[in-house]
Amino acid sequence: MEDDLTLLGATGVEDLLQDGVQETLESLRVAGIKRRFAIRTGITVWCGGGASLLILLDNLKEDFYKVCRRCTAVVCCRMSPRQKAETVRLVKKSDERPVCAAIGDGANDVSMIQEAHIGFGIMGKEGRQAVRCSDFAFGRFHFLKKVLLVHGHWYYVRVSTLVQYSFYKNLTFITPQVFFAIWSAFSTQTVYDSMILTMYNITFTSLPILVYGLFDQNIPADLLMSRPHLYQANAGNAAMSWPTFFKWIAFGLWQSSVMYFGWPNAILPHGQPSLPFGQTMDLYLFGTTLANICIYVVTIKLVLVANYYTQFFIWSVILTLIFYVVLCLLYEGFIIEVLENYEIFWSFYRMYESAWLLLGFHSSLPSCADSRCHTSCLLVVLG
Repeated sequence: MEDDLTLLGATGVEDLLQDGVQETLESLRVAGIKRRFAIRTGITVWCGGGASLLILLDNLKEDFYKVCRRCTAVVCCRMSPRQKAETVRLVKKSDERPVCAAIGDGANDVSMIQEAHIGFGIMGKEGRQAVRCSDFAFGRFHFLKKVLLVHGHWYYVRVSTLVQYSFYKNLTFITPQVFFAIWSAFSTQTVYDSMILTMYNITFTSLPILVYGLFDQNIPADLLMSRPHLYQANAGNAAMSWPTFFKWIAFGLWQSSVMYFGWPNAILPHGQPSLPFGQTMDLYLFGTTLANICIYVVTIKLVLVANYYTQFFIWSVILTLIFYVVLCLLYEGFIIEVLENYEIFWSFYRMYESAWLLLGFHSSLPSCADSRCHTSCLLVVLG
């Protein structure tokens, strides 16, 4: 140990609050986000030094958490990195199983950031160790307000819609195959051609929902920033609730039923001829028409669900439909020996030979969607 030293000077870092911290915390409170910060707001529980907190976490963990839950904020002083992580773990492993976020700007916050579900790192004067170990990093604390209230809100709505729409569009597409299996004595014959089965999720319906998941904004950013209480609309995983999920499922079942039973029975009663020269539909023409209706219906459904029509989204819809039509024209317009497309040859063209089939195709679109789709499709037809 050194002794008899002459102190020439000392340096230190002034650890003050950044600008906008108080306003950010107040906005998070209004948004319903519970927090634990080293700022006294409302009812506060003060824990002494690291020694007293060590006793609480080792012997009175459950009682300590019950007391903390009844408080607006809890301030813990002089904590070691391990104690910070244990405090986060205490909340994360509780019966409520909340989603925990940890915010720090120094190396002593790394354990806490890594223990939380979501770690935020702030580029401060104490280095960038917290930034390197975090999930999200930003330069100032007040940026957290926009990260949570705006981008967090948008991201949740996008992801919840993307997940449920994926279930919906596949249910709408495959349910007619289940109906067809009943009418075909549960044979292995499919109502769709193999090309349609392969490309449906890869190209025919993938690009619009991908662009939606990247750019959709259901509420403007300035409105979300000025009204933090709008964040509470997504509390409790509201957009992914069972009623909302079953609503998407109900739409899929209804639309697939209309596609399979509705337009053939309404437009072609008693199996009367619908094609030139007295011909009737065969299996491949029926499957091609079903696929056309399904692809257009699920695409229109997404257009109606979307709230923010960017150029990327509009072009994704247009290009997807154009690609589908062009691929069908090529695949069903030429015999390709390798693909063995003999049975489906010319089916796409034959669908447009009959005014009855076209009428059935277009009349099924407004019948296969919700009230908004009814209005939109009727306006298009009348216009």
